[in-house]
Formats: sequence, C-alpha cells, structure tokens
Amino acid sequence: FANVYDLPIGRSRRYGKDLPKGVDTAIGGFQLNNIITWQTGPVYNVTCSGGRVDIIGDPTPTSSQEAQGLQLNRAAFRCAQTRVFPTDPSPHIGSLGRNVFRGGQQFYWDASLFKNFPISAISEAFNVQFRFSAYNVLNRVNRSAPNGDINNAADFANDRSEQRRRQMEFSLKLIF
Repeated sequence: FANVYDLPIGRSRRYGKDLPKGVDTAIGGFQLNNIITWQTGPVYNVTCSGGRVDIIGDPTPTSSQEAQGLQLNRAAFRCAQTRVFPTDPSPHIGSLGRNVFRGGQQFYWDASLFKNFPISAISEAFNVQFRFSAYNVLNRVNRSAPNGDINNAADFANDRSEQRRRQMEFSLKLIF
C-alpha cells in the first residue's frame, strides 16, 4: 500500500485559507507519504553438505524447541542417503523439495513528510524541498530465514538475522 496525501492546511487549501504568508510558509503545504509492505518471509532450504536432505518426520518444532526460538525440528531431517550417480562427488539429493519452508512474515511502514519552498527569485520552477523520512516507523524486528544447514548444530533452525531497523533522515532537495 502506498499513498501521497497533501495536508489540507495553508493558503488556498481547505483549512487556513486566510493565513498570513509567513505563517503559511511555516505550517502550510506539507505532503505526507506512506509505503506499507506486509509480506510472507523468504523461502529457504534445509541442506546437508550443500545438498538437499531426506525428510523423515514432522518438521514442526516441539514446544521446547519453540521456546528456544527454533523454527524447525532437527529430528525430522537427515543427510541424504543416495547419490544420483554412485561415483559422482557432488552433494546427495534428498527427498525434501526445494524452497519448501518460509521465514516469518515481514511488515514495514515507511513514511515521509515533504514541504516545498518556492524560490521565485531564481525561477518560477525552482523549489527547495525539505524532507523528513522514517523507515520502519514502528521499529518492528523483521527476520529473514533460519539457518537451514543441519550440520550446524549450534544455529540450525535459528534465525539470528534482522532486517533493517528504524532509520530516520532529513534532507533538502533542489527542484528546478
């Protein structure tokens, strides 16, 4: 969802039509912009030495595994037992499909407030635009995908990543 909204405050707008020019310069003519993204998490694989694994049980984590922050049940997987060609040194190809699992959902709200200051002394089309932008306004922790390597005993099924945290910026833009 994305929107652009001209706030109705200032001269020749719904509220404050008769504001003095100086007050209008300070509080009138702002524009509010939003971009809201809500999506499923990225797909990921469970692997063993670079190849897909065999699935031998229910991958849903137990309650004790969930309490540890794990997103998969390690006991549901094993390294693949067969090779495509017996003498081929490439990784084994297991029974688990590719990109079967998804990481947690992600939600971002990015917002900005713009204000144009026309500089008619230079040109009718010349403006200085003040911008305040905030990314991930709610500062929500968005994860990516857990570690899918069953050989990594310490981090398997753990997602220690963090997508971008709240960031704010101020800027000036010259428009001519």
